Amino acid sequence: MASFVILAILYIFMMPGNSQSDEMKAAYFYFVVPMTFQRIFIIAFISFLIFLPLNKILRKYRSAKLTFFENHILITGSNFSTQILTKEISTIYLSEKSKISKRRKVKKQLSMRIEDINLHTTNILLTNYNEAEKFVSWLPKYDKVKIEFKDHDVDFSINSD
Repeated sequence: MASFVILAILYIFMMPGNSQSDEMKAAYFYFVVPMTFQRIFIIAFISFLIFLPLNKILRKYRSAKLTFFENHILITGSNFSTQILTKEISTIYLSEKSKISKRRKVKKQLSMRIEDINLHTTNILLTNYNEAEKFVSWLPKYDKVKIEFKDHDVDFSINSD
């Protein structure tokens, strides 16, 4: 994020040379922009190139099966399995998300964030909105869990702490 802001500032620095050729833009950058700013912009550009793909990899959605039991919630994927005990869950945050697909079709999703008493969070995105009713029907069975509904889109990261 910081590198993106720094690169946006570089764009503002370079605005007077936008209508010029590439050689003139390079000369403008070299002669007009102070050397300390040049170094900051170059470091920001390199870090942007490194962290952009890294961010895409880390925020990748992993499909999994969500199963509810009386005393725990089980999340099983192709190469991972997580069990969340209901007695350790302190709060469940729910939010309805609207996502526009490639065909301009609005797709509804249910976003869920589970916090336990140890302050660990697990974020889940239910992509099949029709199955959200099954999940919501399980919530009253967890009587000691605080449930908060958000009336706007909340973007929870998908990684688990």
